[in-house]
Amino acid sequence: MKPSAVGAGIGFQPIGMTALHRLGLLETIEKYGARIDGIRTHSVDGRPILDVAYKRYDSILYGLGLHRGLMIIVHAHHQFFISHNDNHSVLT
Repeated sequence: MKPSAVGAGIGFQPIGMTALHRLGLLETIEKYGARIDGIRTHSVDGRPILDVAYKRYDSILYGLGLHRGLMIIVHAHHQFFISHNDNHSVLT
């Protein structure tokens, strides 16, 4: 089997989800994303390369997988929220 690109996805690790939460984006992204409980990769000949099960570190941890095209929707949603809420400011 020859490695190749399969999709156009973005994976959010638990630490990235903390940042999304602080930015006010996590709730929206969770609506569109797929829960990831861990990542396991291996070489073509079956040797393990990466094996991370988030629950080994804390039972509440998980990641999210999201098609990168959906990030445009999430961004637009967030911009709409900011422009209609006086309690937020945007830094550029």
